Amino acid sequence: MGVIVGVLLLGAILAALLSNSDPFSPAKFFLASYALFCLGAWSQPRDVSVWLMLLLVLLVGVITVAMESVMLRDETRARGWFMPLRSIDRVRAIRWVWLLSLPPLLAQFAVIRFYGGLFGYINILGNRVLEFRGMGWLNTLTSMLLVMNLLYFAVGLLEKQSRRWWGGYAAHLLIVTGIGLLSGSRSGVLSVFAMQAFLVHYLHRRVSVSKAISLGALLVLAASALGVIRDGLKVDDGQLVTGLSAGERIFQTAIFNYGVEPLEILSQSRGLELTLGSTFASVVTNVVPRVLWPGKPDTGGVVFTKVYTGDAWGGASNLTPTFLGEWIINFGWVPGALLFVLSYTAMLAYTVRLYRRTIRHAQQDRGVDTAIDVVRYVCVLWAVVGLMVGEFTNVVLGLVLHRLAPLWLMRALIAPGVLPPVSSAGTAGTD
Repeated sequence: MGVIVGVLLLGAILAALLSNSDPFSPAKFFLASYALFCLGAWSQPRDVSVWLMLLLVLLVGVITVAMESVMLRDETRARGWFMPLRSIDRVRAIRWVWLLSLPPLLAQFAVIRFYGGLFGYINILGNRVLEFRGMGWLNTLTSMLLVMNLLYFAVGLLEKQSRRWWGGYAAHLLIVTGIGLLSGSRSGVLSVFAMQAFLVHYLHRRVSVSKAISLGALLVLAASALGVIRDGLKVDDGQLVTGLSAGERIFQTAIFNYGVEPLEILSQSRGLELTLGSTFASVVTNVVPRVLWPGKPDTGGVVFTKVYTGDAWGGASNLTPTFLGEWIINFGWVPGALLFVLSYTAMLAYTVRLYRRTIRHAQQDRGVDTAIDVVRYVCVLWAVVGLMVGEFTNVVLGLVLHRLAPLWLMRALIAPGVLPPVSSAGTAGTD
């Protein structure tokens, strides 16, 4: 069965490359993510039921390849994507980027101070799921920084900038990566660099397939190494200790099983305790503080961990069920599988249409609103594909609150009439 899935995956990748030359298209990103998160499936014998579920997920990718081919036709084959620049008020945009970055910075400093300083904060990262409970609003603020940085970068790509301008951006990037490291999340550190590649590709210069593969491999290695560093991270007698201190390993391979392990746990379960859609409803109820509603529905990751792993980490961590797994634990094997295919195909169809509109916009207009549109598309693509191995509520709320809402706010703030026009002449970092 593994051979069949492997051959189908390779065939789908080949078809995606032949039907659309863009290496960053939705179908290719889906298939590359599938290969990354499910690679571990071929490392040892698996039950047939696991392979069937993996085949179902891959089927959605195959459908996406077909949809992309039909929707785009020859639109992305042209070499000359970029139209002449039009005048943009980058001063207005970057001013608001910095202003909107201040609340997240203050929120991060408040959290560090709450735990008694930097060393105290580092020592609680291993139990951050428990420690940060009730601090969702702070997480929302700090997570906004990434999309602000992406917009900063996108505006810079619209036309040639000075060294002082890029120096200002480098300072903002340093802040974002620093807070990403403090969050204990590998994606908080590395996502910005992967997303930058998408922005370069669509706003500045097309990135070749070989360079895209090289960058992807480098980021995977970095994520694996950061996973080891994060394990055992603490301050002991004033000395910073990381997972590397044990010297047993340099890289972590868990990432290659993100799409496999939850499905294997499901296949080995004695029975399903159906939640009948409550984990999906948590996307609405999750914004209500638990002190006001103690019995509110749990998210998919919490339910999956409690019921199907026996609460393996005692609440200190949760295992995401994957999007397919979440449908199954809600509605059962057959209805869940069918609803998964229908819903995920619809999401990816929307993403392909958004991709097509974004490319057209980038070809016809080079203003700040174009930069916002491209950043929005990258964030939507990242969330939809990430849902493959993620938790519905976490992914959707993260997309809406941490990505789309700040972009909507930025679009309103930089609209004509919000601020008086500012000449770039004599403005620090913008000449």
